[in-house]
Amino acid sequence: MTSSDDETSVLPSDEAVKNRKTRLFSGRRLGCLALPLLLGIVLGAGGYSWQRYQQQRAQTEFIKKECTVVGKEVAKTRSPGRKPHTTYHPRIQIRYNADGRTHEIWTYSLFTISTQHRAGPQAIVDRYKIGEQYPCWYDPQSPDRPVLTLESQGHLFLLCVGVSFGMIGSMFVGFAMGFLWFLRRLFSP
Repeated sequence: MTSSDDETSVLPSDEAVKNRKTRLFSGRRLGCLALPLLLGIVLGAGGYSWQRYQQQRAQTEFIKKECTVVGKEVAKTRSPGRKPHTTYHPRIQIRYNADGRTHEIWTYSLFTISTQHRAGPQAIVDRYKIGEQYPCWYDPQSPDRPVLTLESQGHLFLLCVGVSFGMIGSMFVGFAMGFLWFLRRLFSP
């Protein structure tokens, strides 16, 4: 037996290398990669659809009333953690009558979207004058749930967050599968 025969017997055949490469990208493994992405898309689309449904319901079922602005502020929230940051959102205190009762509630829109920049919420708050009357809408099923605007922001935000988490999850699963595949190849006979 020559030294060249020893080298060829130790090296795997081209067919074995091809089989190993194709096994990494088999249907079952690709399904594992697609699962987090699909889950993120489904959750994001579900959140988006729920927000759209709530906005549509507000536009068709909420009852329009006149309300009086009795207070206003830009709410500031400080998040804890390693990198704390501050977010802002508008809050308007209104007084209105519904179901024979007077309600006084802090509100603005159907969904509260905070931002790290104070200027946007401040511009919204500045539009309202204390003591003035403005149209507001309330849910007849829950009269203590009024809004000053039927416009809603952030519909696509939930969809984007869901897809982003799905993509990050898929990348994590992909890296883990690749690392395990590499270890298996490294230590397999």
